[in-house]
Amino acid sequence: MAGLAAVLIAATVASPVAAQQVDGLGDVPDDAFYSVPVAELAQRGVFAGTLCDEGFCPGMAIDRKTMAVWVVRLLDEKEPTAVTQTRFADIDADSFYAPFVERMAELGVTTGCGDGTNFCPDRSTTRAETAAFLSRAYDLPEGPDPDFSDVPADAWYAANVAKLAASGITKGCGDGTGFCPGRTTSRAEMATFLHRAEARNPTDQPRQLGDCIATPTSVSAAGLDRTEILDYFLEIALGVEFGSSHQVIVKWETDLEIQVHGEPTTEDRDTLGQVIAELNGIIGSPRLRLVQSSPNVDIHFVPISQFQSIVPNYVTGNWGYFSMWWSSFVILGANILIASDSTVGQEARSHLIREELTQVLGLANDSYAYADSIFYQAWTETAEYSDIDRTIIGILYRDDVAPGMDRADLQKVLNLPFCPSAGTGE
Repeated sequence: MAGLAAVLIAATVASPVAAQQVDGLGDVPDDAFYSVPVAELAQRGVFAGTLCDEGFCPGMAIDRKTMAVWVVRLLDEKEPTAVTQTRFADIDADSFYAPFVERMAELGVTTGCGDGTNFCPDRSTTRAETAAFLSRAYDLPEGPDPDFSDVPADAWYAANVAKLAASGITKGCGDGTGFCPGRTTSRAEMATFLHRAEARNPTDQPRQLGDCIATPTSVSAAGLDRTEILDYFLEIALGVEFGSSHQVIVKWETDLEIQVHGEPTTEDRDTLGQVIAELNGIIGSPRLRLVQSSPNVDIHFVPISQFQSIVPNYVTGNWGYFSMWWSSFVILGANILIASDSTVGQEARSHLIREELTQVLGLANDSYAYADSIFYQAWTETAEYSDIDRTIIGILYRDDVAPGMDRADLQKVLNLPFCPSAGTGE
């Protein structure tokens, strides 16, 4: 029911600069492991307004509000727009960091702390939390278990730590056998992590080029050819699971402004934030963001008994459901329903969030073709996108795939080879 598109996230790397060239940071020794990261990020203006009386204060634990400032400046490469209100109860809209926190939430990097009502701006960030923030911010690919002795395989942060290690952002702590997930992240460590994240070359992600079709290497390795992938795209993009099939492309041309209603769990919010971050990192534009008012996508976490009052054409028997509407085949809005009943487990809810949100991008049909696909017709609890999912959403959000195109139009436009050197490069 959902898929993922692919756009290369190009890392912006500043030219190397020696630490001693940074004025006012006398507490950053030239030979410190963090001297070059601090120097280069300072040159880019990342730390403006967040320094201390002594200079950089590398050993001080970084708090969540400072982390928000640094991350947003790097992701957007500009200052965020001022805000008059915020979604978090403990963030004063007039504060220096409020626009950064709000922007980080829009990007899906944070869903707040606790039940999501607050952000906890002054709380120090642990290394486990840092792994989660960076994994979302940079849409890091999955990685193998780095075998850190203090990271249990079933820990909530284990997958994020694996992503950091696989991307070369962390080498562990101490002698490298552990990660120290419960320890607070120092300002020096955060600068180093961010510097490595910015410098990485994300060749593991699919590319979208005008003269070829982006697809991960593993899609070809699985024995799928261009015809099979395009057939799957046409099946998913030109049909609908329920209702009348439109047989033409429908897609968004404006950002998806998503408002949450009902009673989502903390895990629901975390999953939603993760999916938003993944989609933003993959389709590039339009963007998905969480808002507190004036949404064009409403996601309701409510009991099944309330579904029909929200979406009158709801088809009974479904724990998740979506409806969307368009004009001239450009999607204007959508409703998403996620069952909050106690009989629906968290794994199922997490799957449904990913599934329904991705389908409202314009991929409305299901299929029995690929069991590992988020679009699989039978019930699954798939918690990630398969490579063919990523490929077909990449196709949908190509610039040359326009709303209203039919099968014949698409076959002409997409008569292209696979992109060379796409995928992992392994």
